[in-house]
Amino acid sequence: MTTPTVRTSPSAGRDGGPDRSEPPSGPMPPGLGLAPLRAALLARARASAAELVAAAEAERASALSDAQREVDELLARARDQGHADGEELFASERAAGRASDQTRLLTAQRSVYESLRSRIADQVRDLLARPGAHDRLVATLVERLGDDVSVVDSPDGGVVARSPDGRSIDASVAALVDSALADQDLTPLWTPG
Repeated sequence: MTTPTVRTSPSAGRDGGPDRSEPPSGPMPPGLGLAPLRAALLARARASAAELVAAAEAERASALSDAQREVDELLARARDQGHADGEELFASERAAGRASDQTRLLTAQRSVYESLRSRIADQVRDLLARPGAHDRLVATLVERLGDDVSVVDSPDGGVVARSPDGRSIDASVAALVDSALADQDLTPLWTPG
């Protein structure tokens, strides 16, 4: 019985040299790695991400500036209305007793506050309804909490983000309004001029 002959030399290509259509077996020479390509792609991705973050920050700053201006205008109107309502209410109720006056004044203040809060919430919803605003908000939360963050739309608008390690950011409309109002001195709404 005859044994078939096994070729140990490389197969010949079309030009008579070694066939280079198959990748070489064994480890790749050190100079042919993909590190430079990977580094270039990472640099491009980081630059793109930096541009997106800068654009989101600029949009956020603009939106906050717009919202602050609206809050200031609403506060001024509410302050004027609060002064007028408070003075009228105080004068009409003084005879009925201090306890009754206090209850009604607090009710009027609460009404003015809720009206102000509602107006600001409408403005925040309008800002979030602008094209791309929701996506920029989500991207900002992902940037702050990490890529593995879970982002859920809030029923009242906005989003809530939670990371696996328990950190969270509530960017719902209610939380954004509460945050905006928390930084404001609302005392002038209740203090006669």
